[in-house]
Amino acid sequence: MIAWHPLFTKPRMERRVAETLQGRGVPVFLPLLRYHGKRGHLLERPFFPRYLFARMDLEVSGLDSVQWTPGLTHVVSFDGQPARLPDQTLEYLRARLERLDGDAFLALKPGEPVRVTRGPFADMEAVFDGRLNGERRVAVLLRILGRQTRVSLDAGDVERLA
Repeated sequence: MIAWHPLFTKPRMERRVAETLQGRGVPVFLPLLRYHGKRGHLLERPFFPRYLFARMDLEVSGLDSVQWTPGLTHVVSFDGQPARLPDQTLEYLRARLERLDGDAFLALKPGEPVRVTRGPFADMEAVFDGRLNGERRVAVLLRILGRQTRVSLDAGDVERLA
C-alpha cells in the first residue's frame, strides 16, 4: 500500500536523504521553514529537524530499499510496523507551511531556551534575555563557572531549542 512514511535522519542530513531518495524516483516531502537571515536574504531550514516524509509502498519495495540511504537513521516505526500518514495530513502540512510567517515564528521571547550555534560559546545552551541594537544583536544568559552571565551575541548565532 502506497503511503507517506516519516523518516528520521542524522543531524543536518535531511536534504541529503531527500535528494538521494528523489534520485531513486521516490517522492519526498521535506517541510521547510522560510525566514529572512541577518542580511535580509531568504533562508530555509527544516521545520522538523531530522525528519522528512517519503511516499512509497514498503510492502512491495521492502524496508531495505530505504533503510541504507546515506544519512538516514531509520524509518519511524511503532510496534515494529513502519508509521504511515494519510495524504490529507501531508497536504494540510504543506498548506500551513505556505502560510506560515517564518520570521514571526522564529521570534524569540525572553526566558526561552536557546543554543549558541557559532563562536566561542558554540553548542552551549543558554536562556534568551532580549534583543540589543534592533534585530542584529541579542543578549543571552550563559552558565559560566557556575554563574549565569549575560553575553551579547549576533542574532544569527542562536537558535531556539526544540
